[in-house]
Amino acid sequence: MSLNAAKTQERIDHPTPNGGEYSIAYYRDAEGLPTAKQSAVSAEIVEFDSFDRQIFRTYMQSESAISKQERRYDALGILIE
Repeated sequence: MSLNAAKTQERIDHPTPNGGEYSIAYYRDAEGLPTAKQSAVSAEIVEFDSFDRQIFRTYMQSESAISKQERRYDALGILIE
C-alpha cells in the first residue's frame, strides 16, 4: 500500500515557537518509515522561515511508544513485571 505525502505529513500555517512562519510535521512508524498520523509513534516537526528555509527541528515520540520502551522483556520477549 502506498501512502501519499498528504497523509504522512501535515503543514501548520501559523508562527512557530522559534520564529518561523510555518511548520511541517512528518509522521513515522516504529521503524521510522512514513505513516499516517493516526498510526504514528513519532514525528519530526520542521519549522520554516518566510523564505522556506528550515530553521529548527523538533522530534516527538508518543507516550505509548515511550512506555513500551521502558518495559523490560526477557530473552524470549516476555514482559517482566
